[in-house]
Amino acid sequence: MVSVATLANLGAAIVSTGVAAESTLGEVSTVAALVAVLGLATFYVWRWKNLAVSAAIIWGVAWVGFGRLSDAPESTLVGVVALAVAVLIAVTGLLAKSIDWRSADPSKGVGTTRSADAIA
Repeated sequence: MVSVATLANLGAAIVSTGVAAESTLGEVSTVAALVAVLGLATFYVWRWKNLAVSAAIIWGVAWVGFGRLSDAPESTLVGVVALAVAVLIAVTGLLAKSIDWRSADPSKGVGTTRSADAIA
């Protein structure tokens, strides 16, 4: 959730410098920040495999999307990208939870590591 708060603070900082939120620079910077949030969320989700982490980030990013599609400042680009990022984080969270490498079945060759006993 800190990532989404950072996104909001970054947007506020950009707007405070005189860049209009509806401008091309405002939209492009917001989309870039959303992509950064997607990258951080992917790292968090794969690292901890915790659906609560992905749910919190999805909630924040989805509200950015809904807000930009339905409220001022309106931006279809940012709204659609934010909702797409929310969906991608949800898919990543479900995949990370279902593909848990630490508990994979060694007989299927997934998630196996070579131990000292197997080499000797």
